[in-house]
Amino acid sequence: MSWHTDGTSAPTNEIQNRIIHLANDYNLEQTVYFPTRIDPVSNVKNTLDLLFTSRPALLRNVQSRAGISDHVAVIADLNIKTPRQRKPPRTIHRWKDVDPNAFVDKVSELGSQFLAQPPLSRSVEENWNFFKEGLNRIIMDLVPHKIVRGRPRPAWLSTDLVRQCRAKERSYIRAAKGGLSSDWKDFKALQKNVNKNIRRAKRTHLQEMVSTENPRHFWRYVNANRKDSTGVQALKLQDNNITTDRGKANALADQFGSVFTRESEVDPLPALPPSPYPDMPDITISVEGVTKLLKELNTSKAVGPDAIANKALKLAAEAVAPMLTVIFQQSLDTGSLPVDWKKNKCHTTV
Repeated sequence: MSWHTDGTSAPTNEIQNRIIHLANDYNLEQTVYFPTRIDPVSNVKNTLDLLFTSRPALLRNVQSRAGISDHVAVIADLNIKTPRQRKPPRTIHRWKDVDPNAFVDKVSELGSQFLAQPPLSRSVEENWNFFKEGLNRIIMDLVPHKIVRGRPRPAWLSTDLVRQCRAKERSYIRAAKGGLSSDWKDFKALQKNVNKNIRRAKRTHLQEMVSTENPRHFWRYVNANRKDSTGVQALKLQDNNITTDRGKANALADQFGSVFTRESEVDPLPALPPSPYPDMPDITISVEGVTKLLKELNTSKAVGPDAIANKALKLAAEAVAPMLTVIFQQSLDTGSLPVDWKKNKCHTTV
């Protein structure tokens, strides 16, 4: 059985098969890819000393050192605490505190500037950037906002629980400094009460999350409790275990590509006869249709790569619609798309 970075070759006997099946069943990844024993006679190199883990993010710098036998010693650095990926600072807008009339007036001024110079004299990308940057500038100027940094607070940790935890810490400091039995008694009672409230808050939060029909709450809880960022687990392809990011990406790309039909270059497609149906007329986008769609936007959805909130589009739908109508129609007529429309916010290993 050969272990290497691109996967594990097909085993040749029952014991090797059992090792492979155990690793797959328990999502274990083998991290030793270098030879750990060299036969002094035949000079054959074998990887006999293995290191399995279900938490690859905890291991780094797996290497060999001279051992006390004919096997080398496997040395690895182990992180006792999994490093968490800290989220970048994010801006939270307080839309309930915005003045809607002032906001709509500013967006209307932006629309007048947009239409003052013929929009068709600019490219689709230039028109889109003019609209996007102007609307985001208005949002930052008129909508109250705050910047949130650091680790987010768990959803079950209320403000009242934070006060209780701080009171517990103050009680501990007072007891540790004074050493009085009465202070320690008060601390123990407070600690017991706080722990009970924390358990109750967690249990209530989980019950509410399971009973709700919105899956966002469930996945937000799952992502908040992830301790690893390993992405896709090891894949099995033709009796090989694929463990590297590049190998997984190639395996998934091949799998997705296999479901599509590959046209033969030798036998071209037959020529189609003339269609008995009339040609479809040109598509015309109307301001009224865009306004209707903007007013039906779901404001709970997250922003995309353009960072424009749906609340801004819905609030100023009638002022925004003429600008978007021009951009949509120009994009449809010219067959070109702004760069932002080609982007997508997703999590993948490819």
